[in-house]
Amino acid sequence: MDNRNKEQLFQYFKDSIQKESGVQIKALKTEIDSLKDQAEQAFEKELKEQLTSELENARTDLMRRFHETLTEEHHRYDLEIKDQRQKLMSTIFDELKERVLAFRQTPDYGVWLDRHLASFHLSDFDAIEIDPEDKILLQKNPIAKLVSTPGLIAGFILHTKDGKLLIDETFKSKIENAQQWFYDHSKWYTETEDPQ
Repeated sequence: MDNRNKEQLFQYFKDSIQKESGVQIKALKTEIDSLKDQAEQAFEKELKEQLTSELENARTDLMRRFHETLTEEHHRYDLEIKDQRQKLMSTIFDELKERVLAFRQTPDYGVWLDRHLASFHLSDFDAIEIDPEDKILLQKNPIAKLVSTPGLIAGFILHTKDGKLLIDETFKSKIENAQQWFYDHSKWYTETEDPQ
């Protein structure tokens, strides 16, 4: 074999190897690029899923905190409203009590007391309870037993002779009844609130 044939053969093998290796390199590059794209897509998908999960967790946490804060604020607001209602109620009924006390100092109160006592058959009763401030008004009291009870504000309590019945006509009880009626009918309180 001469040199020329060797060189041609060498060149032939070199070209064949280069051609074949070029095809394989190209195939490997395509495969690498494909694997790289798949890896990037998988990484991107995983990253998106992780971000979506983290965002959902953050959103859930924010919503939970928002609802907790909203509930706390609603509770604080309810307490504030309840407090304001109670202050208003106290003011209304304190003013009513003051007006009754002022009425008790007028001559009209004595007339009212006499007229109101006259509406009962006093012979059925053996005792009358009155506020100490009202003793002067009841000097002509036909009931023998007169009981002085501080804090009745005005009015009287009649006790039957058999002790089974008493009639409470005090302004204190009337104010308490009016207060209870107002609590029951004013719609200022929800069913779960206790007005007192």
